[in-house]
Amino acid sequence: MVRWCSDTGLADWLGMIALWLAVIGVAIWAVFRLFPTQPGAHARDVLDRRLVRGDIDLETYRAARAAIDLSDPHVPQSGPPRGA
Repeated sequence: MVRWCSDTGLADWLGMIALWLAVIGVAIWAVFRLFPTQPGAHARDVLDRRLVRGDIDLETYRAARAAIDLSDPHVPQSGPPRGA
């Protein structure tokens, strides 16, 4: 009777583990590549679409846009120049 894996050494086991990790990694990569996530709508884009559709008037748009710009750290704030 043959004993399975009786002659398998440490290098063989490590190779098998590395192979399975590579197969699982490629499968995960393929799923993310084939089915990319849709980026979420940004607040400014939603606001622009609402203005175009006529859901809000220009004053409401300007007020909401100012509030968005104040809360977004990536938008430079207007104000007095530095060093003045």
